[in-house]
Amino acid sequence: MIAVDCEVKIFSFISESKQTKLKGNPDFSRQRTLGPSKTARYQVFRGLSPLGAEPLPRAFDPCQSIRLGVCVGLRYTSAATRLGRFGVKADGNLGEEREPLGMTESLHMTAGVEHQDEPLYTLQEILQQPVLWPTTVARVRTASEQLNLTRRLSEVRVLLTGAGSSAYAASSVASAWPGAMAVPTTDLLVDAERYLTDVGAVISLARSGDSPESAAVVDRVRTLHPEILQLAITCNHDSLLAQSGLEGLIVLDPRTNDRSLVMTGSFSNLVLAGLSLAQPDIVAQQTDSASERARTLLPVIDKGCERIAAGIRDRIVVLCSSPLLGWGREAGLKILEMTAGRFPVVTETYLGLRHGPMSFLRPDTLVLCLLSSEPTRRLYEVDLIQELRSKKLGYLVGIAGAGEHVSGFSDVLPAVLPDAPDDLRTPFEILIPQLLGYHLSLRLGLNPDNPSPEGVISRVVQGVKIHSTSSNGPGTS
Repeated sequence: MIAVDCEVKIFSFISESKQTKLKGNPDFSRQRTLGPSKTARYQVFRGLSPLGAEPLPRAFDPCQSIRLGVCVGLRYTSAATRLGRFGVKADGNLGEEREPLGMTESLHMTAGVEHQDEPLYTLQEILQQPVLWPTTVARVRTASEQLNLTRRLSEVRVLLTGAGSSAYAASSVASAWPGAMAVPTTDLLVDAERYLTDVGAVISLARSGDSPESAAVVDRVRTLHPEILQLAITCNHDSLLAQSGLEGLIVLDPRTNDRSLVMTGSFSNLVLAGLSLAQPDIVAQQTDSASERARTLLPVIDKGCERIAAGIRDRIVVLCSSPLLGWGREAGLKILEMTAGRFPVVTETYLGLRHGPMSFLRPDTLVLCLLSSEPTRRLYEVDLIQELRSKKLGYLVGIAGAGEHVSGFSDVLPAVLPDAPDDLRTPFEILIPQLLGYHLSLRLGLNPDNPSPEGVISRVVQGVKIHSTSSNGPGTS
């Protein structure tokens, strides 16, 4: 196996003294007294280009703005308000890239934090995505060259797989990869023979890579078809998946390995990594535009999501067209996870809604509508929106180009790349449902870092028993 882990250093400095002070910023300096067993992790970001060569344009820089105190103790203040309080760029020291939080390390091990129900990570992990996107493209480009993936993958049928959010990431990539298919690991593990016909390469997508199905699928595919090329894209270099004997491994920036229970930055970057294998040239161009535009739009998007979350009553519908169905399913899952299931969510295509699911709608149901960039799809979408308006169904929120006039919406949020091909937009447009879920979680009094305090769901899936296949029949393990 060849593991490719291209280090791209952008940020961080870590202080481990008892009396810790954020230095170099005259507008924000705070003393913290640390207990003897705690480590202060104050991360200061600079506006650097993906390779650290030149400063980025002076646009909204989420990373430099998320500093000590921004996400702690201000739970019910919007991210836009928090970010606006810091008008001067922090002058932190550029140090080593942080290591991801170990699975045995406390989710809330942060300096000076005494109340562990405060959200520490989720907002930061959402807002830093535009800075991380270019690093993902760079890592995949290097890996593709070292593993000769352009040639090897062009000659075979590709199957993409993952579980949960990673399954929706796989679906999003497959929609942009001619001839490729996406199958969740939760299906591939039990019905591999059904899906592996004519498949020449399997690419696993995973945040932690420690879900029981991840490594088990690699073993199952190897047993049935040892000739199939097996690759993985993961956010965790030290995982069961990474150690499962793959022919190639692409490890993303450690900051994509979300500390939060919910997948945010990991999702968008796993999708982007897969798209960078499917359509490397156009994806690289679109990523540069998306990164710059998202940095500018994030305060507006965040404020809009906070406003909309305050008015949601009891149920939500997410609408998109088929190339963006991976986006729609992940959008629905993100809201469901971050609200502990308290807001029922239905994800459907515009044309599919008429065939039964429209009965789910009420006058005050939030209907989140991502509009297509393709003219014919857009016509069908607008027809459905006008029909819902005429039936007085739903509070209709559009995701469309800034300044674009689309009649029928009660509210509009700006799309990051409204004119890009639909099958490339998922990693960039997912920011809105992530922030919407975040604000709904706060509204319910939940902690977005761990919105399932009773342990109904967990960061890494537990309790899956892997059964061996044999001629002895069902129940053998």
